[in-house]
Amino acid sequence: MMADIAARAGRTAPVSLRINLTLDTLAETSLMMGGKPTPFGIPAQQLPECLEWLRARPEIRLRGFHFHLLSHQLDAAAHLQLVAAYLEQARRWCDDHGLDIDHINVGGGIGINYRQPDRQFDWPAFSAGLSALLNERGMPGVAVRFEFGRYMTAACGYYAMQVIDIKRSHGKTFVVGRGGSHHFRTPYAQGHSHPFHVLPVDEWPYSFARPYAEDETVSVVGQLCTPKDVLAFDAQVESVRCNDVLVFPYAGAYAWHISHHDFLRHPHPAQWYLPVE
Repeated sequence: MMADIAARAGRTAPVSLRINLTLDTLAETSLMMGGKPTPFGIPAQQLPECLEWLRARPEIRLRGFHFHLLSHQLDAAAHLQLVAAYLEQARRWCDDHGLDIDHINVGGGIGINYRQPDRQFDWPAFSAGLSALLNERGMPGVAVRFEFGRYMTAACGYYAMQVIDIKRSHGKTFVVGRGGSHHFRTPYAQGHSHPFHVLPVDEWPYSFARPYAEDETVSVVGQLCTPKDVLAFDAQVESVRCNDVLVFPYAGAYAWHISHHDFLRHPHPAQWYLPVE
């Protein structure tokens, strides 16, 4: 289709081929988009056929390759090895097929450590290692592009949820919030207990005793009629009361925009954008 459109427009369309590359040394993470059967990318075994097709269509110009085999990578050394493997494979393809490229997209993949927030990806070590890698094994005239969307934006967002009930059932304590996974689906999508902070609110406008949990292990749930509406579990709290606010950090990526917003027709959350000075 692209070839037909480019031909009719009298233009040359530059493209990169996303390749699903199989690597013996590929270390698996919690989210894999390649290295095995997936809907993403062209299997490397099909590359010769793709190149033959492109040679017969001068209206399309191959600029390079796009690799993105995994996400949620927290190991800087392992990610350096992966980028090195991408570069080595691209070099071999260029040598074997006489390709002239100027672009390699190595994807993103660097994750946020939601389970251990104090142990994030070692960015200084990765940057130093990447500089050495490109100096030693980079391809002259070939730009290397990363996609760091999650890493750059996750820490920029917070989800705040008012506590509306504290319920005890079968030996468990549940903190129920005015919200849930229809606002903030990250915890369920990633399968983790999301870290949170309790922001005390001293106001209590009702005549009955204020429900609370103190020095307990709790699960934080939302308002939806599904047991999957869980934002945190087995979390130890010193004190949390109805009308307090729970603040979830690392909510700036894959949070609101992947949520099932209108489930049960609950209202959307208010959103504030604060400038950084």
